[in-house]
Amino acid sequence: MTSDGRVAVSLDDLIIFRRANPAWRLLAADNAAVVIAFLDRAFLAPGARTLPEASLAGALQDVLDEVNATDVGLMPKGARQYLTDWCGDGFGWLRRYYAPGSDEPTYDITPRAEAAVVWVKGLMQARSFIGTQSRLLQVVALLDQILEGSQADPDERVRLLEERRAEIDVQIDEIRTGRVDTLAPGEVRDRYQTLASTARSLLADFRDVEENFRSLDRDTRVRIAQWDGPRGPLLDQVLGQRHFITEGETGSSFTGFYDFLFDPSRWERFQASLRAVAAMEDVTGVDDGLPGITRDWLIAGDQVMRTVARLSGQMRRFLEEQTYAENRRIGDLVHAIEANAVAVRDMQPTLTQFMSVDEPRGDVVLPMDRTLWDPPVKQRFADPKPADPISDAEIEAMEELFTGQRIDPVKVRALLASTLTLFPTGLSVKDATDLEPLTEGLAELVTILEVATEADWLTDVDEDTIEEIVLEENGRRRVASVPRMLLEDVHGELTDDGY
Repeated sequence: MTSDGRVAVSLDDLIIFRRANPAWRLLAADNAAVVIAFLDRAFLAPGARTLPEASLAGALQDVLDEVNATDVGLMPKGARQYLTDWCGDGFGWLRRYYAPGSDEPTYDITPRAEAAVVWVKGLMQARSFIGTQSRLLQVVALLDQILEGSQADPDERVRLLEERRAEIDVQIDEIRTGRVDTLAPGEVRDRYQTLASTARSLLADFRDVEENFRSLDRDTRVRIAQWDGPRGPLLDQVLGQRHFITEGETGSSFTGFYDFLFDPSRWERFQASLRAVAAMEDVTGVDDGLPGITRDWLIAGDQVMRTVARLSGQMRRFLEEQTYAENRRIGDLVHAIEANAVAVRDMQPTLTQFMSVDEPRGDVVLPMDRTLWDPPVKQRFADPKPADPISDAEIEAMEELFTGQRIDPVKVRALLASTLTLFPTGLSVKDATDLEPLTEGLAELVTILEVATEADWLTDVDEDTIEEIVLEENGRRRVASVPRMLLEDVHGELTDDGY
């Protein structure tokens, strides 16, 4: 943390983030320029939300032909092969799924890849006009809204409204006297530029909200597939997470925006105002495609609601299946009871006591049954014999014991998981240590093996092949000879199901 209270970014967190974040991987890729240009042409520039595989592969093939014409062999694979690779965990730039009623894969750009493309486009834009007044006014307006909206005192609330009404009355009087102040062309462009930037950033926010619901949908499907207990605990977990998303800050904000989209009066007024502003001569060339942003909003909002509907449908089917299974089980129990009753209907009980029920009663405890308090006996000990002085060797041994380094298994697991995402087919422990050299000696190597064993990442041990692993500790270099051990994420815990 800095002196002014700001939190500094940890170097270890940046290293992990560099390897795991799809946006950073895109910016650091060898063919980053080609991928960014393709994603912008296919999704962001035309405002496309999703694209079928045939259309997207055709657009990518055009880009590949353009690149290979100037640099032969730069990208030798086919378009569909690149699309498949970019959906994998090693890249994470595209999402592939099957739309309902279609057997052709559908693709969508991921939120992190979209953020990287938007950031690069922002760097390339030559902003001859940079307006700050509109953003300052926006900050002031938001500040006033916070102060007024959070004010619970009725008298103070009325006072603020009266101040605003007095300001409006002054403006009305000035207009009636013939003084009409209008915005200068530069001020109009300034505000329109801020409006366009904010409106387009909402599309990226929609993808983030949809990604949250999609993650919940994937987790729900996995839990339902593996669940064999009662419905109550599972419903508590799933509905609790859904409530956290829908009723949390992000979900509440999206719900308010979605309600605005489907309010006819406010929506028509907003579209009319947007068309009127876009038709002004002062904003010509700033962002000519902004009037069509409303269509993109509706498509993005509908996509998010469809994801929520899929989650609700999955839970409904689970409840119906569980209800059917429970009803069938109850029917089987009733049938078994009836069959047993028919089998013993002619067998009268021969015992004098056929059935007994314990009579409910209370235990009586007399006050005098409780013993009196007996103070504990205090033991007396003779003066202890002075202990022998501790030798220097014992002191050094204890210091080495208490000052030994402790390896954080959480940090080791995060680094190991990040490395495994880059090697889906697996790698050996020696290869992993070569990528991330050991700096804490043998203790760090033992921690890596413990973490890999607990996570079921250690899949094979070849006793016949011996590998040497270099250990660095306190400036000393050691070599450990271990059998070849293969690490692989066989359970797919680090991968996305691609839904």
